[in-house]
Amino acid sequence: MQCYLLFIYLACAFAQKACREGYNALYLRVSKLFEDLALAKVMGDT
Repeated sequence: MQCYLLFIYLACAFAQKACREGYNALYLRVSKLFEDLALAKVMGDT
């Protein structure tokens, strides 16, 4: 469980750093990401 929490902390830190440098960041749960990818594949957007 501790590795999972460390991963989340690092991901948030990287996203915040990217935003400060002018990049965009998007937070998604993995289940939502896969759902969106499957929908895009069906719609022909990939």
